[in-house]
Amino acid sequence: MKRIAILIISICVASQLSAQSVDSLNIVDTLNNRIYNLDEVVVTAPLISQNKYGSTYLITESLREKVSSPIQMLNHIDGVVYNEVDNSVKVKTDSRVIILVNGIEHDINYIMSLPPARIAKIEVINIPAAKYIAEGYRHVINYKLKNDWVGHDLYVQNYNMLSPGNNGGNFIANEQPRIQYMFTNKRMDFHIGYAYANIHWNYPISYKKSYFNRLTTATTETGTKNPNDINIHVGHNIATGLDFHISPDHTIIWKANYLNSADNHLASYNWYDELSSGILYNETQQNKSDDDDFNTSLIYRGTINDNWSLYSAIGYNYIKQNTFNKYEQFNRYLSESKYDNLKNYIRGEVDVTYNVNDQLSFNAGYIGTWNEYNSRSLNFTGDTSRINESRHRAYAYADYSPVHNALLHIGCGVEHINNVSKSWYWLPQISFSWTFSESSLLMVDYSSKIIYPKMYQILKTSYNIDEYVVFNGNPNISPSRVHSLLIQGAFKDKFIMGVSYDYTYNYITDLYTFHKDKIINSFTNANHHYVTGYIAYDWNITDNITWRNIAQISYETIFNQSYKRKFTNLLFNSQFDYWIALIGMQISLCYQRNMSTEPLLQGWNNIGLDYWMLSLQKGFWSDRIYASISYIPPIHIGVRTSQHNVIETDFYKHTIKQNLKTYDNMIMIRLHFRLSSGKQRTSNGGLDFEFESERKKDKGLI
Repeated sequence: MKRIAILIISICVASQLSAQSVDSLNIVDTLNNRIYNLDEVVVTAPLISQNKYGSTYLITESLREKVSSPIQMLNHIDGVVYNEVDNSVKVKTDSRVIILVNGIEHDINYIMSLPPARIAKIEVINIPAAKYIAEGYRHVINYKLKNDWVGHDLYVQNYNMLSPGNNGGNFIANEQPRIQYMFTNKRMDFHIGYAYANIHWNYPISYKKSYFNRLTTATTETGTKNPNDINIHVGHNIATGLDFHISPDHTIIWKANYLNSADNHLASYNWYDELSSGILYNETQQNKSDDDDFNTSLIYRGTINDNWSLYSAIGYNYIKQNTFNKYEQFNRYLSESKYDNLKNYIRGEVDVTYNVNDQLSFNAGYIGTWNEYNSRSLNFTGDTSRINESRHRAYAYADYSPVHNALLHIGCGVEHINNVSKSWYWLPQISFSWTFSESSLLMVDYSSKIIYPKMYQILKTSYNIDEYVVFNGNPNISPSRVHSLLIQGAFKDKFIMGVSYDYTYNYITDLYTFHKDKIINSFTNANHHYVTGYIAYDWNITDNITWRNIAQISYETIFNQSYKRKFTNLLFNSQFDYWIALIGMQISLCYQRNMSTEPLLQGWNNIGLDYWMLSLQKGFWSDRIYASISYIPPIHIGVRTSQHNVIETDFYKHTIKQNLKTYDNMIMIRLHFRLSSGKQRTSNGGLDFEFESERKKDKGLI
């Protein structure tokens, strides 16, 4: 009887405390005050909340059952799009996005392998930390995992893209199997995975060229059944990592990744003179590369006390690239070049945050990088090129909240680069956000950053594109400096509207010049303006039917003292989702208008892809197996079926047309197998809430 009495009293006390705890949350479901029953405990949970830095999305069980992996959750977040075709993520059509897991950067494949049950919430940060702004990111997506997760997780995936009849002799255009194992306990998180890629993209491409205003040639056009531009990519990727929790407040993270990839591009064209009907010659181009890319990093992240937090990291990256380029006109001209390109990269970083109180915090840090680029010709010349470069960046910022729903973020960074020249850059940033309510936000942000040239752009690599055109790298091009202004509003968790302006000084772009009877294709610096306005609207028609839309209009211009080009683009993304709860299947219809025209100093270039797509996905065996199939029908309403690259100078003109009907009738099949013994060890019946007071104190990403 005594034990029974004690048990009854304990239950009563626990019930009372639970009721008080739920009342203290004071949380409103911002969509439709949906109520969930979890283990016979009724709670009201927020799905979306706006804060001073962006938006936070609570991941519910109803959402988890609709997706096969955490990466697909992004398609249920306002203004965010995960593109299954090219495996990319955009926020409001902006691809400058970094993806984090508990504040640590990870790639999409790692996100995909995480069990959906581990995801507690997703943060979309529109005022990123200074270190991310300096790296060129405009948005941050941070997956927050559930605490106290323990167990084993095995994830196996196979992804195939099938192109029946439109990809030459390659029925399988893209094959990417992957396996990943995870082990988690109280002190550590360990993962290791292997991925393989075998990709065959074949396109019909036609050329038209004019040299010196006296010779104009063109190629015969081919169809999708006989493509003349063959692209093969084979890759092996091994990734591993360990998070070791010294204590709840201190964690050491180690990551390593090795990628071996081989690329082979082979093109063959029949050229004819426009003034005659006969074929002049047959031309072949071959570009091969074999790359080894290894990177590793050691990270410490800790909370010293209630006021101080520290992040530090050191990383190393080694890249070795063997290239072979061949150009041949049968019985007329032959050119071959071989190069070894090497890169050694070391990066050190330290970042400190000091929270004075709920209204004021400071952030400061330093990032140093040391790069060595080497290029060695394996031809008879034996030419070599070496560039040593160091970059040093220091920054200091302050966050001030005069009231709980407003934020002023202000500070400045200074960056020094030392390579062929020495340069200093000042990088100010100032942001203001005002949260009207849990569902409405207004934000104004100005930032600046430096974009550095890529390895192939600055090395003195040289090879023949054709008989008259030669590609040369340019070690004298300068880094680009970008000034960005963003004004954005989110209203009622349905509308996101904004306008942005980017001005880039020393924008890196292609340049064609004439020298010693040769046309040189290299790089130069110019000025670049980019203005865009966008609107995103999500309509939850019913609990099971949603319609998501993002539209963007942009104006882009590039110029220097000699040239000026400008273009206007309209992009659009619309997706209709229907969840059939009775059989646990989701049907989606998507329209993507992603092809835009990019101005060049001496021409213009199309980038992106338009398509319609129908998708079905369903889980089996208690969602251990998940299958999805997508189909791109040959519907060309609102779809541009070719890309163009156009160069126009006084001495050289060319037009390259790439047929995109390769994607007609494309079928994408993704199979997931997940074997998980993982579970959350909690003392609250599995419920994981964030208290209102804690949410107000949130200072964003460290």
